[in-house]
Amino acid sequence: MNEAYLETALCFNPVLSKEGAYRLDDGSWRMVIEAPEAKEISIRLDEKEYPFTRDGEGKWTLEFRPEPGFWFFFLKIDGASVVHPAFPIGFGYSRPMNFINVPGDDDFWLCRDVPHGFVVQDYYFSKVTGRTESCLVYLPPKYFTDTKKYPVLYLQHGHGENETCWIHQGKTNWIMDNLLAEGKAKEMLVVMANGMVQVDGEVRSDRFTQLLVEDLIPFVEGRYRASGKREDRAMAGLSMGSVQTSITTMTHPELFAYIGLFSGFLRNIFPDDNVHLKAMDDAKKFGETYKVFFRGCGDRDQFLSTFLEDDEIVKQKGVREDRHIYHGGHVWGVWRECLRDYAPQLFRD
Repeated sequence: MNEAYLETALCFNPVLSKEGAYRLDDGSWRMVIEAPEAKEISIRLDEKEYPFTRDGEGKWTLEFRPEPGFWFFFLKIDGASVVHPAFPIGFGYSRPMNFINVPGDDDFWLCRDVPHGFVVQDYYFSKVTGRTESCLVYLPPKYFTDTKKYPVLYLQHGHGENETCWIHQGKTNWIMDNLLAEGKAKEMLVVMANGMVQVDGEVRSDRFTQLLVEDLIPFVEGRYRASGKREDRAMAGLSMGSVQTSITTMTHPELFAYIGLFSGFLRNIFPDDNVHLKAMDDAKKFGETYKVFFRGCGDRDQFLSTFLEDDEIVKQKGVREDRHIYHGGHVWGVWRECLRDYAPQLFRD
């Protein structure tokens, strides 16, 4: 079994015990929990409830066959929602969450025997929030052995997540490593920042554009060998991050040449303010300004109807786009595919 299926944010090579999640030879999964005092245990995964069964010694077991992809699950023991240390742990829904990675036919996101880049956690002071913020930066494999400047992709997470999620859930570093090894993408830096911007104790995700433009971009271009040219900057985001991407790129055409909307909001769904869409009024100019306008969504996404409504706006504006519908919901499996298909289009001559 490939241990990458069980890799967690807290432990790269987990020590397997009697408890935990195991992928069986027939492709099904077994989950085991030892809880002799418990009366009822179940998980909720992909909107389905799965009950465990108890043996005579207090060991609880579940065998089931989830669809391929990354799945957070809610574990309930006697009605209480818990995070169990025997299962992989990530961050989502504004809290630590257990998860499993279920392999599919094309596991492009797995760690392979190829040259690997570096993931740096860095810190910068933000004038917008008045405090030190964290970001993660992917550096390509040759970063420390050459002297050239690199283009930059600013890649954003969704609501209730943070800057670590595109690494621990999205597997950005492994996806980029594999794309580079196959010659499918250009070398680039990938910067991931916390989009749940907090100002005076209140979450103000609408302030992310200001934080990115005034604080993060100057920090990145002052600390790393980043090109600093408009044509060498791209942005993409999932869900809430797609709203932030749409607003930021279209109100700052002087800064960005590439747009990627993953599950994939063209309009601002938070306050109903869509002045940024005026950038699409001149389709010819829009096409000259943005080299790639990528939109992707899952065919079972809870916001698919909004995505389809945005289709009509794009059609009415006459804007050129690269549009994708993937199999899946509002989930990391779809967003990984979006990144796999978007990144190779960036920074081409």
